[in-house]
Amino acid sequence: MILFFGGSFNPPHRGHKNIIRHLLTIFPRDRIFITPNYRSPLKNVKDFLPDQVLRLCQLEFEEEIQHGALIWEYELSKKEPSFTFDSLQFLKLQDPNGSIGLVIGEDSIETFSDWYRYLDVLALVDLVVIFRRNTIKGNELSIPEYFPIEKLKVLENELWKFTSSDLRIHRNKTLFSSCLEDKTLAYLDDIGYFNESN
Repeated sequence: MILFFGGSFNPPHRGHKNIIRHLLTIFPRDRIFITPNYRSPLKNVKDFLPDQVLRLCQLEFEEEIQHGALIWEYELSKKEPSFTFDSLQFLKLQDPNGSIGLVIGEDSIETFSDWYRYLDVLALVDLVVIFRRNTIKGNELSIPEYFPIEKLKVLENELWKFTSSDLRIHRNKTLFSSCLEDKTLAYLDDIGYFNESN
């Protein structure tokens, strides 16, 4: 099975790493496709250029890549707003008999009906893996009725305090240092991300 883990990764951080590690442990025989988008249709312009996002992901997820995860550049290379439906459909066309799992955060459940062809997205996948963002382990999540219950798996992952949005808003190097690998932080320094003029 391909586990499609898409997102802006703007920037990637240890919260993302924890999810990927969790997936590697629970699905050791499956392929995890970390898929940074060029731009989400539901979000504003990104802080980083596509090649910078790719490099940030390569640095932040280096260990996970060594253990079998891979960065799929399909959406970055299209240079247009990325729709999950299009990416999943492309994967399905490449391997019609293959299985696909969609990995999303519980915060995406609330806005999932805003996604382009969201019901078709659910039809394309064999599994929807939901990782916890706010709800403590063991507590039930509020799932809309249109989600096929038989396809759902909720991860019992640790909650991560900061989001990519929090990091961008504060743009504080000390905060970044607690949320990113040292080599990822060094790259941000190299591209002048923390300069006041940026």
